[in-house]
Amino acid sequence: MKQIFYLWLITTALLSVNTAYANEAKEIKLQINNTVMIVNGENKNIDDSGTSPVILNNKTFVPVRAIIEAMGGKVDWNEETNTIILKMNNDEIKLVINSSIAYFNGEEKQMETSPVIINERTMLPIRFVAEIFGFNVNWIDTNSTIIINKYMEETTMRDTADEEHGAAELLYQGQASIRIVTDEGKVIYIDPYAGNGYDMPADLILVTHGHFDHNGLNKIQNMNDGCKIITQNEAIKNGEHQIFDLGYVKIEPVEAGFNSLHSVNDCVGYVLTFSNGKSVYVTGDTSMTEQMSEMKDMQIDYAFYCCDGVYNMGLEEAAKCAEIVGAKHNIPYHLTASSDKTYDRSLAEKFNVPNLLIVDEGKEIMIK
Repeated sequence: MKQIFYLWLITTALLSVNTAYANEAKEIKLQINNTVMIVNGENKNIDDSGTSPVILNNKTFVPVRAIIEAMGGKVDWNEETNTIILKMNNDEIKLVINSSIAYFNGEEKQMETSPVIINERTMLPIRFVAEIFGFNVNWIDTNSTIIINKYMEETTMRDTADEEHGAAELLYQGQASIRIVTDEGKVIYIDPYAGNGYDMPADLILVTHGHFDHNGLNKIQNMNDGCKIITQNEAIKNGEHQIFDLGYVKIEPVEAGFNSLHSVNDCVGYVLTFSNGKSVYVTGDTSMTEQMSEMKDMQIDYAFYCCDGVYNMGLEEAAKCAEIVGAKHNIPYHLTASSDKTYDRSLAEKFNVPNLLIVDEGKEIMIK
């Protein structure tokens, strides 16, 4: 049952004119404390500074610039009058800081709340804005998700699920640990060790090598009947990488290692291809491998690169690997060499690659 809630927009206090997205979004999904939004099914960073929706005083705040521009509009800021100007097609909304009066195409409108500046960011009431511009706003309480639709009269959770048919849901747990739930409901754990989210019974467990911070099988609370465990020992047989097609996912082990602490004979990475045809590559612990020069032909969608720079390659070498592999989205992980710290956002932001996608520890993305 949908709860009644106030939904707000957040943007930088000093906004400049920016070019609207070339392709207008019909749907945007955002999740509380997640810096990634899903625009027409594609994962995108909300902005370069790590902005994410948050709940403050029982109200939800989401970023206005990314949303309005993704929907094909523009956002301007008039510093002299403290006015935010939102433009969509031929319509315009003007809002003034600390005033509950808005102007839609010059006509005065009364809002329940007024825009304010908090921590140098401007807060706007999205419910008011969305309804005037013809958007639909929905809240899914089970996963704290905000769904904003354009050109749709009604949105239901079932409609949303239908649109996402075939997409897998990936949770980054920290370090090299990842949980994936496929569209078929199969649960996959990769290199279990860090973070939370091990309560779902496993159908498949992938281990890249035997080090303790990649091989914490005891973290997984339950396994379904027939749960398959693939480690480097099963992935490499007689010096050859094996391929496993389980129906709901195809697993292709690839080379990993190539440094003094990780032998290519005892380590693997994995490329997983799901029923919707989308693929995820996890490097495991490695430096640049010989096989990477051949992987561009695999047309990988999401690639996770280890970047700790102590036991494995660092950010610079990982960036070169990303250029060679040519995935559509490049994600840094295994960023630290400390057992006390399983993620470092500041290091993730230094991963200088095209198509950078930052997935913070404990956050989810859709693989589509």
